[in-house]
Amino acid sequence: MTGHTDVERVLAERARLLARPLPEPDRPGDEVVVIEAGGERYAVDVARVERVHPVNRVTPLPGLRPPWRGLVSARGELLPALDLPAYLGRPPAPATGPVVSCAVVAAGGLRVALLSEAPPAMARRPADVVDVAAILADPALVVDDEPRGRSG
Repeated sequence: MTGHTDVERVLAERARLLARPLPEPDRPGDEVVVIEAGGERYAVDVARVERVHPVNRVTPLPGLRPPWRGLVSARGELLPALDLPAYLGRPPAPATGPVVSCAVVAAGGLRVALLSEAPPAMARRPADVVDVAAILADPALVVDDEPRGRSG
């Protein structure tokens, strides 16, 4: 009867392995979109990215200062192009540098193209992620041609 006991032991082990909880599925927010700009890589929460899009060119606007680079056309829509390194206080990407794509991000009713020197890629969430909502809420991004302190 040793064979019968071995079979029961093997079946019990299989039952134990099959009864263990399944690993939790990936939750939204576990993935990020990684863009490359100014020689750095930046992770953006996938929930803030509407889409990624190839960029043929960035159209500069006269008098526009960093961190803005100009406008890009994404599916016939003109979007402001943000140079993320310049916004974060790093050297801005060269104006003639290669921009091949963008991640269209949105928060607080604003939509902006984050420029990337390589096609954006998906990755697991690292510890540091760009806070798109905080960036797009920053009053420093407002383009205002009117001098401050002028009355009337």
